[in-house]
Amino acid sequence: MRNYAQRKPEEYNWFRAFFQWLVTTVGYANIYRISCGYKVLGHENLPKEGFYIVASNHISAVDPFLMCNAIKGRSVAYMAKKEIFENFWSALYMDFLGAFEVDREKLQVSTIKTALSIKKTDWVLGLFPQGTRDSIEHMNLENINRGFAGIAKSLKCPVVPIGIVGTSHDERHTKGTRIIFNIGEPIPYKEDTEEMVRIWSEKVHELTNYDEIIKKLEKPKKNYTRKYAKDFNFLTRLYQYYAIFVVFRPLTWVFYKIKYFRNRKIQKNKNYIYASNHISYLDPFLVTDASGRKMTFMAKKELFENSDKVKKWLAKNIWRLGAFSVNREKPEAATIKSCIEVSRAKWNLCIFPQGGIRKNKKIEDINLGFVALAKKMKYDIVPMSITGVEHYNWNIFNRARVEVKLGEPISYLEDDDKIVSLWRQKVAEMARYELA
Repeated sequence: MRNYAQRKPEEYNWFRAFFQWLVTTVGYANIYRISCGYKVLGHENLPKEGFYIVASNHISAVDPFLMCNAIKGRSVAYMAKKEIFENFWSALYMDFLGAFEVDREKLQVSTIKTALSIKKTDWVLGLFPQGTRDSIEHMNLENINRGFAGIAKSLKCPVVPIGIVGTSHDERHTKGTRIIFNIGEPIPYKEDTEEMVRIWSEKVHELTNYDEIIKKLEKPKKNYTRKYAKDFNFLTRLYQYYAIFVVFRPLTWVFYKIKYFRNRKIQKNKNYIYASNHISYLDPFLVTDASGRKMTFMAKKELFENSDKVKKWLAKNIWRLGAFSVNREKPEAATIKSCIEVSRAKWNLCIFPQGGIRKNKKIEDINLGFVALAKKMKYDIVPMSITGVEHYNWNIFNRARVEVKLGEPISYLEDDDKIVSLWRQKVAEMARYELA
């Protein structure tokens, strides 16, 4: 019968590397990624080059296969108990995977020789110091096999600790659980093997702390207030084209007859702040479509603060369309910085100085922040009026008329009071609103 305890360097060839990748990455990893949310943390802790030993806790028969997938870019020759090799077919399967036989009761010379053979290849050595499958709660210094520390000392190589969570049979079949492979920082080999065993045990207990793992998996809350010039890119423009030409125009055409009145004094190669009255949620699309420019928006922060899935999806897509959050009660420094980034990206900015939707056909008190932004960005202001969507029309047989008018630009060099006065007068005139 073949001796699987001692392997030669030439046995760790491309065939076994490919077979291992096929079984573990294409097979096991994808199955458990779909069924149990399998995830690997700490890839950055893996040594970039050189030989090392991978040592983890052991709670399930799937651990070796997922371990091979977790170690990206390297194949893993792992130790397997000799009982597995007593059956011809299981022995052949493990042979193709690159595993080798080990006596869990006693570290043999053949094990050291095989480890030396692996060191001469591009593979790394994988093992489970617990010796057998058991929970992390039962793992202590007394039931850890010291062999791995002795091998690391003999080969003068580091040990990479891995904490495995969620692979036990019961956990894999419980709704909401996840399989996590948490890779820790390498432990340098030590002459004192007992010290190395103690450090490894402490590291693995830390790496299997479920509460800490969940914290790592939690995505940081997105800052929807801060946008950078790089965010105003081709992809954002593509989203806008899709929103306007595929969604907005076909849907609104059914219910509305939209007419745009553009102003010849708006220069094609110049960027502006487009300041409009605000009467519906369709206004941002109407402004973008009417201007034909690369446009970004300020959107009230309440649109980005909802927690249910539908509103989270909505917030994400508003962001993708180029909008960013603004506190209407108290402007933040991040809002000003985002506006500066808009000017750096050479995009246009849309603002609704009324602060919120107003359907009363009056130009009343307005937020004066748009004047300060115009001076900061050195953008002239294009006054705009929107009429006809004060109330949504659902009658396809009597389409409502919508008018969007662009006025003559107002220079940002004018006095603040004059800019405000001109904007109010022009918008009221174009919209035929009362100047309250």
